[in-house]
Amino acid sequence: MSAILYVKWNGKRFPVEFTGTKELQDTTVRELKATCHHITGIDPKFMKINAFGAYMTQDDLPLSAYGLRSGCFITLKTMVKYRFSSLKKLAFQVLNF
Repeated sequence: MSAILYVKWNGKRFPVEFTGTKELQDTTVRELKATCHHITGIDPKFMKINAFGAYMTQDDLPLSAYGLRSGCFITLKTMVKYRFSSLKKLAFQVLNF
């Protein structure tokens, strides 16, 4: 039976599916960030993930260390540096098109 985490980001929600509860529990924060990178395009080094009101700051810890289980919602946030660098790139593309 599959297990799902729901990620809230930029006013949207998307599911991250795992093959089972064991895989969800054993997946590290780093691996979750890599999955979110594939969906959002945000570089993992600019991500912050919030679960139950606390940021998951240890990339090497498994999701189970943060109490995550199937059906939980987490919030993906980006750091300010990423937002500004993205705006710079977009402005450069628009001005030089």
